[in-house]
Amino acid sequence: MKIRHLKLFVPMIALTALAGCQQDDTVETVDASAESAAQPAADTPAAMKTSHVVEVIGRDFSFEAPEQIPSGWTTFRFVNEGAQEHFMALTRMPEGLTVDDYLTDVVHGAFGGAMAPYYEGEVELATALENLGALIPEWYANVTPSGGAGLLTGGKVSETTVELEPGYYVMECYVKAPDGRFHVDMGMIRGLTVTDDASGASPPDADIVVTLANYVIDAPDMISAGKHTVKVRYLENPEGFFMHDVHLARMTDGVSIDDVIPWMSWIDGMVSPAPVEFLGGADQMPAGSTAFFEVDLEPGSYAWISEGYAAQGAVKGFVVE
Repeated sequence: MKIRHLKLFVPMIALTALAGCQQDDTVETVDASAESAAQPAADTPAAMKTSHVVEVIGRDFSFEAPEQIPSGWTTFRFVNEGAQEHFMALTRMPEGLTVDDYLTDVVHGAFGGAMAPYYEGEVELATALENLGALIPEWYANVTPSGGAGLLTGGKVSETTVELEPGYYVMECYVKAPDGRFHVDMGMIRGLTVTDDASGASPPDADIVVTLANYVIDAPDMISAGKHTVKVRYLENPEGFFMHDVHLARMTDGVSIDDVIPWMSWIDGMVSPAPVEFLGGADQMPAGSTAFFEVDLEPGSYAWISEGYAAQGAVKGFVVE
């Protein structure tokens, strides 16, 4: 559960949460047309490119993954063997802190202490969020959201590529089970050490560009069926609860984007099962970051959608012909 400078932004958190699922009608647009439609030039000839693939298996409710991996460009092949939706979010910890500190101080101490009374009906949401801001440890201001695999429906596989610096990371999923419990509380969290040894891998070439800004997703309106590599550009840091992220959803019969937006809220939504099929994506990262992920699209209706800012306009539908 990645929070950036929460104590400063609790009023905005409350405003966003209390606004419910209403989408902002005045969304700023970002012109990324120079990259959105065409494949960007590769920095490295394709014949010379190498990849470093790390397989992570998500189950109900655990991760199976290596304890340590080399630094540099890393492709996470995320296999969801569970029945519920999962994602694989990475957070780089301050030096000397581990997953035990994260569990004790953040998951159980801050979120458990602040949000449990709200879910039990004892306090209003605004009070819970204020308490959450007070309970978050000071060291949390120094964590770095580092991407990872986006939301993925059970039984599916995704590939997301990010560049990792050496350090200690926490891997987690905080989708909720049907009974409302967060997956992270049920054991879906583990540590990952990224060593000083470099993988030597290169970023992939992309033919689709998705740009994330405040609070809009800029991407092509129509995409051809088949396999594509998506480049995700993080342009801005929002003044809010989350960094930007993007998840790919395939619409199911009778479900609209307006039906999906409330499901994306970690507070009152994200309870499995989802109303759509999720095909992966790129989790939260700071401005200036770049991530990639692979897609294999069938004809139909889809949406790029943010966990943190869908209700504010960070969602875009598109059609695959």
